[in-house]
Amino acid sequence: MRPHEPLYLEAGLYLREGAGDLLRLWLDRPLIDPALALWREIVDRYADRFEDGGRALRAAPIEVPDCDPSAIIEGFAALAEQLEKPAKLRKLSARCFGDDSKFLEGREPLLNHLFGKRSRFSEVP
Repeated sequence: MRPHEPLYLEAGLYLREGAGDLLRLWLDRPLIDPALALWREIVDRYADRFEDGGRALRAAPIEVPDCDPSAIIEGFAALAEQLEKPAKLRKLSARCFGDDSKFLEGREPLLNHLFGKRSRFSEVP
């Protein structure tokens, strides 16, 4: 150790099991889920594409096995551009979500939040 280095340089702190929650409470630092933080960061990049600023997507992350979260959010962002032309929901879904024509089925309430009145789709065949 050099004379100008503090004694606590590279010091470690070990907590007893369960003490982390109490420490987070004292420091007012909630536990952050890295996957949720990444999801919200990506949604924020595309917030200007959504009528609600992406709040509905931020509140309810969508998990699809073997699919990158950015691909899902980019699909919703691309959907914003596709709404200018009338199309069936399945066709829009296939265009924006890697040929998955059923991805948007059952997500109409989410689409209403994201796109408001622009989310009027033709009936599913």
